[in-house]
Amino acid sequence: MYEYNPSEFTFKSYKRLIDIAKRRFEFADYSSIYGKDRFLLLRHDIDFSLEHAVNIARIEKDMSVRSTFFIHLHNEFYNALDSYSLQIMKEILSLNHSIGLHFDIHYYDIKKLEQLTYWLDFEKSILESILNIKIQVFSFHNTNEFTMSFEDDSYAGMTNTYSHYFKNEVDYCSDSNGYWRYRKLEEVLLDENINKLQVLLHPGWWTEHEMLPREKVVDYASKRMNSSISNYDQALIHYGRLNLG
Repeated sequence: MYEYNPSEFTFKSYKRLIDIAKRRFEFADYSSIYGKDRFLLLRHDIDFSLEHAVNIARIEKDMSVRSTFFIHLHNEFYNALDSYSLQIMKEILSLNHSIGLHFDIHYYDIKKLEQLTYWLDFEKSILESILNIKIQVFSFHNTNEFTMSFEDDSYAGMTNTYSHYFKNEVDYCSDSNGYWRYRKLEEVLLDENINKLQVLLHPGWWTEHEMLPREKVVDYASKRMNSSISNYDQALIHYGRLNLG
């Protein structure tokens, strides 16, 4: 049975891992890795919490490293198109990080390449319009055998983080579902045989205090509910309406 240690997923532990990584790797973005013999790509797929994403972005800025944050446009825990989310995304950019697209192929029931290209371009244009930047990289949400079959370097003018190159020439470490899926990140960072590394982290799994993964999900869902109720109450106050019930 997997032995989960919640202390491994706190902000304190995150800072320690960044310190370890800085000793061996140059932190790079997806546009600057080719031709390099050693690099670390730090990738954040935002599945739960933009608030935690900007907390991670601030930590990384303070530690002089940069990463790429991937925005999911069909998320059940945050609305990427509301004004509050836009404010957070702009702060992430102001901290010298990059933003990419976290694309949900299942949302559109995509069956072929032409559909993939169309909807990737559609979502890319939305992010580019609201942020006034070029979106140059994307990642798939909830990967499966079908998504992993798309191995070209790029689609719709964006770098594919699951391309043949990344799957075969760059090592990989992930905290998907709130635990280390393959090897622990610290072990990977200290492995002298690894020189090119893509690290996938989800900001929602990293917290100030120790919590179990499901507790974090419940916390984010509760916060979204409370925020929605508060927005409703404030709107009624603003427009001078009765708040019945």
